[in-house]
Amino acid sequence: GHTQFLPKNVLNYGVGGSLDSSANALNSTANFLKGHGWRAGAGYQPGEPNFAAIQGWNAASVYQRAIALLGERIDGRERPGPRSAPRRGARPASGPQPGDVVGLILLVLSRFL
Repeated sequence: GHTQFLPKNVLNYGVGGSLDSSANALNSTANFLKGHGWRAGAGYQPGEPNFAAIQGWNAASVYQRAIALLGERIDGRERPGPRSAPRRGARPASGPQPGDVVGLILLVLSRFL
């Protein structure tokens, strides 16, 4: 589903009308992340500059790390480990590509930067 907002955050960061629209939800998400310090091109893993914006989204550290981990996998930058083998057809670690969830959010963010 689309990103979810607390009522106060809808008032502070919602743009474009109904968040039932995926375009409005992505624009509002980008607006929220920018409002929490997101910088284009900066990393979003723990210890990197944009991780603070993810922390603003949800106070639970396990949730924050899960978002960063999922973003890393979507971006094709999965860390090697005993359980992770290269995925068939995986893209090189060149950053977000059009069609990726993180890539979409970054493309929307570019409107605000």
